[in-house]
Amino acid sequence: PPAPDHHHAAPPVPEIQVDLGKVEHRVVFSSGESRGPTSAAASVSETASFGSGSVGPEVSHLGWGRWYTLRELELATNGLCEENVIGEGGYGIVYSGVLTDGAKVAVKNLLNNRGQAEKEFKVEVEAIGRVRHKNLVRLLGYCVEGAYRMLVYEYVDNGNLEQWVHGDVGDVSPLTWEIRMNIIVGTAKGLAYLHEGLEPKVVHRDVKSSNILLDRQWNPKVSDFGLAKLLCSENSYVTTRVMGTFGLVIPFCLCCSRICLYWNAE
Repeated sequence: PPAPDHHHAAPPVPEIQVDLGKVEHRVVFSSGESRGPTSAAASVSETASFGSGSVGPEVSHLGWGRWYTLRELELATNGLCEENVIGEGGYGIVYSGVLTDGAKVAVKNLLNNRGQAEKEFKVEVEAIGRVRHKNLVRLLGYCVEGAYRMLVYEYVDNGNLEQWVHGDVGDVSPLTWEIRMNIIVGTAKGLAYLHEGLEPKVVHRDVKSSNILLDRQWNPKVSDFGLAKLLCSENSYVTTRVMGTFGLVIPFCLCCSRICLYWNAE
């Protein structure tokens, strides 16, 4: 009888790709089959490519904070419901939300993210992700799926300074002179940390009363770093696009397109 063939081709071994560095790890086989997400939240990312042709988010974990799925943030904000809107600006809309663990957060959905907003997202994630100061709103995590760019912040539950100064607060304002001085000093400390406590330094570029949030003890937290720019080792640099709220921007910066640490002084 013929000798057995010991050289026949062995069945192909499937290639395995393991995505690490995120909260939930995923195993992807070369056949396209995805197995073993460690939670229901992870399985959402398998179908969230939004036509990009990739499995999962476009950007992996950045080394800090948490990566949220779009599904998680949609559930937290009731589908990005208009009733959950707590703020709106030129770069995005801010929604209040409640995560599955009961934590209340502020979700900033960036707009026009195929152009400048996507660039601002990367700047903000890099600059704010490492910020830890009691007078600066803390960035907890982010979401990058398809065309979506979202930032998840701690929720500050007592409105902003503009509402308490210019809004209808009754006959007697609760902002005593002691409270006002505390807000002024706290805001200055937060900005000083951005200017001197970080490297590269950060210039906010749009400090105004609506961007100063207040907690229940009237402690200020500077928010809205959508216009933030990293400041290199020099104290100033030239940019082709000056951004900020007109009326608050130093005229020299408008005419010369020059940004410096004194930008926030006006």
